[in-house]
Amino acid sequence: MMRTDLAKWIDYLLWSVIIIIPSAISFYDIQNLFSPFKFPILLFFTGLILVLIILHRRLQWDKISLLALFWILLVFIASLNAYNQELAFLGFYNGFGRYEGFLSLFCYVLLWFAAKNYLKINVKRILIFFAGLIPFSLYALIQYYGKDPLVIYYGFVPRIFSTIGNPNFVGSLAVMLVVLSSSLFLLKRKWIYFYFAMLYFSTLVVCQTRSAWVAGAIVITGLIFYHFIIKKNILYPSYLVLGYVLVCLILFNTQKQNTVIQKSKTIAKEMDLSNEYGGSGRLKIWSITNKVLLQNPLSGVGPENLKLAIKTEQPELHNEYYRRTRTTIDKAHNEYLHMAVTCGIPALCTYLLVIFMSFKSSFRSIFTSTWCMAISLAVTAYLIQAFFNISVIAVAPIFWIFLGGLAGNRFESQDLMDENYQKNHIKIVE
Repeated sequence: MMRTDLAKWIDYLLWSVIIIIPSAISFYDIQNLFSPFKFPILLFFTGLILVLIILHRRLQWDKISLLALFWILLVFIASLNAYNQELAFLGFYNGFGRYEGFLSLFCYVLLWFAAKNYLKINVKRILIFFAGLIPFSLYALIQYYGKDPLVIYYGFVPRIFSTIGNPNFVGSLAVMLVVLSSSLFLLKRKWIYFYFAMLYFSTLVVCQTRSAWVAGAIVITGLIFYHFIIKKNILYPSYLVLGYVLVCLILFNTQKQNTVIQKSKTIAKEMDLSNEYGGSGRLKIWSITNKVLLQNPLSGVGPENLKLAIKTEQPELHNEYYRRTRTTIDKAHNEYLHMAVTCGIPALCTYLLVIFMSFKSSFRSIFTSTWCMAISLAVTAYLIQAFFNISVIAVAPIFWIFLGGLAGNRFESQDLMDENYQKNHIKIVE
């Protein structure tokens, strides 16, 4: 196989990953529909991509790539020092774990590296990506209207989990899709992106994930005001806002309208710092996690080992939290805090530096390429909601691949914005 063909196949496989993994659910094991089924798919695609990269023999080991390699080395060391090494490396043990051990984190880095060197971001691929995730969105809407057979026939909890498994994770994917499609509509003024934006916005609304709502509101509001200032055009932003309002009216005009409305009213209440169990218990989780972090600042307690560490090092707090909530803590519900406590503060700092350098690599393209700006905003939305959410195998590969696209400036066509738009951007940069 020619090297050009190998590069094309790597690109095809990367786009396949971010469509298939979020959408895949098991048809043969009703008890393991989600993460357990996605884990071998992730390993298969990543292994295949690794083989093709090796055969291609054109690796670019720049500073950012070495930094990412150093990060996964720190994760490996943390896994060696974990309470349960099997759990740390595999991500599951005796039915426990969310499948985000060292193996999955290694896959994320490899996907990032492959995207940095081989991903192609253009109109055709983005539209295929949007179309491929239509079932994810439609399934969420089916669940919202109470027609889900998993709830009716198998007794699943009646909530919006779509093909992901949890409303919070549905929100983390939906907010990236909403921001990406909305950005492309405003920047390219093509109605196909508007239709996708409305579809994915409906998913974002019905999943009732407040962290995703906040992230989406911040990024899209900023984008709309930015559009006003730079292009001095209110027409397309007005269409977008009107579309959002209409979607909300349609969704609220059902027997479930109070569910979403009441959920939105709790945002301010959950931000009450005087309540130690505020933020759906997150404030208490962060407090307990910080105590564990202070005892394990360098190498952490190991991936997927937070629950074991809390039970061992903070048994009284563990028992108190269980008595109050009837649940246990296995994730910090803040991706940055979770990485620090499981992999160590040096690993967190390295991870943040990889993110910063990925954005820096494509910084100039943000002001000339609509694709780069849209992908940057989608990644930013994910990073904002990550302050209140967790990384999961169903969504994280999309984030890492898009981040890799930014790191490698992998925008096939710069798709230059109009001359006045560029001049205004240049003034801002200067």
